[in-house]
Amino acid sequence: MRYILPCIIALAPIAAGSAEQEPLEAVRAALSQVCGSARASKTGIEPLALQILGDRAVVRLSREARVLARDDALHDALLLRLLVLLHDRGVRHLRLEVPGDSGGFVDLDELARLPSRSRPPAADPDAWRESKARLSAARVLAPPAAFPFDGALSGRTIFLSPGHGYYWNSSIGWTTQRGLVNDLIEDIHNNEIVMAYLAPMLEHAGARVISCRERSRNELEIVADDGDGEPFYTESGSGWREGAETGFKGGYRVHEAGPDISAEATWHLPVLEPGSHPVYVAYRAGTNRAVDAAYTVHHAGGATTVHVDQTLDDRRWVYIGEYWFEPDGSASISLSAASSESGYVVADTVRLGGGMGTLERGGGPSGKAKWKEAARYWIQYSGAPASVYDARNEDNGDDVVARPLYADWRGGDLFFSHHTNAGGGTGTSTFIHDTSPSPGSAELQAAVHDKVIRDLRALWRSDWYDRGKKSANFGEVREVNGMPAMLIESAFHDLPEDAAFIHNPRWRRDLSRAIAKGIQDYLAPGTPYPPLPPTHLRVTDIGGGSALLAWKEALDPLEPSAAPTGYRVYISTHGRAFDNGDILTSSPSVTIDDLEPGTVYYFRVTAVNQGGESLPGPVVSVRPRPDIEGPRILLVDGFDRLDRYVREYDNTFDFAKEHATALAEAGAYFDMTSNEAISDGLVDLSRYVAIDWFLGEESTADSTLDADERSAVRAYLDGGGALLISGAEIGWTWWKKAMQRPLHSSRTC
Repeated sequence: MRYILPCIIALAPIAAGSAEQEPLEAVRAALSQVCGSARASKTGIEPLALQILGDRAVVRLSREARVLARDDALHDALLLRLLVLLHDRGVRHLRLEVPGDSGGFVDLDELARLPSRSRPPAADPDAWRESKARLSAARVLAPPAAFPFDGALSGRTIFLSPGHGYYWNSSIGWTTQRGLVNDLIEDIHNNEIVMAYLAPMLEHAGARVISCRERSRNELEIVADDGDGEPFYTESGSGWREGAETGFKGGYRVHEAGPDISAEATWHLPVLEPGSHPVYVAYRAGTNRAVDAAYTVHHAGGATTVHVDQTLDDRRWVYIGEYWFEPDGSASISLSAASSESGYVVADTVRLGGGMGTLERGGGPSGKAKWKEAARYWIQYSGAPASVYDARNEDNGDDVVARPLYADWRGGDLFFSHHTNAGGGTGTSTFIHDTSPSPGSAELQAAVHDKVIRDLRALWRSDWYDRGKKSANFGEVREVNGMPAMLIESAFHDLPEDAAFIHNPRWRRDLSRAIAKGIQDYLAPGTPYPPLPPTHLRVTDIGGGSALLAWKEALDPLEPSAAPTGYRVYISTHGRAFDNGDILTSSPSVTIDDLEPGTVYYFRVTAVNQGGESLPGPVVSVRPRPDIEGPRILLVDGFDRLDRYVREYDNTFDFAKEHATALAEAGAYFDMTSNEAISDGLVDLSRYVAIDWFLGEESTADSTLDADERSAVRAYLDGGGALLISGAEIGWTWWKKAMQRPLHSSRTC
């Protein structure tokens, strides 16, 4: 592991034999490792004393260490290194002290904490809950909760802080804050875990999630403003006028809002390539604004309306969901003046995509995707004042404290930071502030920590090491005043065994679900957890313009309350862009009517309960015949692999589109199933003249075809069926197993 400071610093486990060192000498070695010999010599920092009393320790440093009070990145790196060093001595709570101005020693916390006069005004933490209540009274749902049920976290705002990211160093330029270890860079995988799993899971439980870093991998970005004029910005209806104040990028347009008012502003977005993009809006907020301003996103799957309270979130990016767009001229976002109450709507700025870094530091921008950059730059780009994003001297010091300051400035219910550890060790530890944690932090820590340890032991390793609930003067938890705050070090990326877990998307998913459940235990104790996604999806043409879509419920063996009470079906003729999930059912199957013969339809299903909505299951597809008696093909999705080499962004479980499109172009009609349904005997293969079975990058380790699948295929081929099977490792699998157990004695594929 590297810490990138004004010099490049190698942080390795304590050298062999160092366990025999005197404790103070071990502290000196840690200082040398973290600060680097040149830095330590320059600053003259020396350890003066180490005091251990039970599970608490105090390290006293020389007066020169006062510089750490304004260098949060270096301070926190040293603190973490010492905690790892002292863990085996039973230390769970650590404080650093330096000589005070009037004699004696003072906690570095007293010197490091930002004075109240330099902090931005804090937002009202109850404002969003009150806004959600107003939106519910207006019979609409606030973003991003688009569920038929309010989830367990409805009305709650949660700040997520994925650790580190690329930053500008005045000595060496743009660099990561942590180095490459075991093919992992902590700056990158922290945000990957939050983007792919933790943020969506919390949103599917009803929460509004605000990330301290960009949340999309997409490198395309389009920003459209009312000042761009035609053809990028248009208005319909009379009554639009210039706003009286400054908007997000300059001016803005305003219109009277009310129940009987018909007027609309539209931003037309020149999308150049297909893809899934986040959408944000920004506006000049005010007390006389509409509490249910209706933004409609026109995407490849149709139109989705999201209501935004424009009395809140003045001139900052407000996330309203992620949608698939095509470069066909249809991408647009419109704002209606229709509202449940009298007031005004403001048409200002919209943003689509994640984008590349644009903020110039030193010689220019980072040249990296925004999601890889440190929070300090995203927070600045989001509209925060300099007192939030520029509170320290170096950008990596800014990055540490900008995150909690941003949370307090915007206001919310909870601050959670995700990191992984290094320096010698294994397992999971969690942290709150040591001397003055914000109210509720200890309870939040207990809820999340206990759930994570329990789940990782149950699902991954029975002896997963619990490093304990700890406290320290970390900047991320020190500067939070308005909400509970905690930090997790989920595993050690410099230990190969732990690194293997961090690489694994399934471990990332289970870790994130445990964190989300722990957060729910704290914010909404006793409520049911959202369900797991349905499995065994299959769709069959049953004639007359109808298809039967079926699946199996997935029960969480750890959480009886997560049982689904219903299901939500999303439909598409695109394959990756879907409608708003208007079909709800309480049974594990549904008949879809009014299908046009010859048209390819795609489906995905989520499970719902009072806790929220699951993440979606895989996509299945059907092309109905005009006559039910004609021949048809079965399309089989056997690509389940998720591991170190096939990540969550590699296998998106929607590759039905490519195969369905090819079959349709060849004039074929088809049904589709997941391979699990075949393994469990839920599909009669003999009904099909041919099977197109795609395996993608399914590996020999994951078994390209399991024993039940091979048996079903063997019987199908013996009955005269035809099989087309594709995948990256089929040849290797069959070559390896051909002599022991050939798939079929008289056919080759």
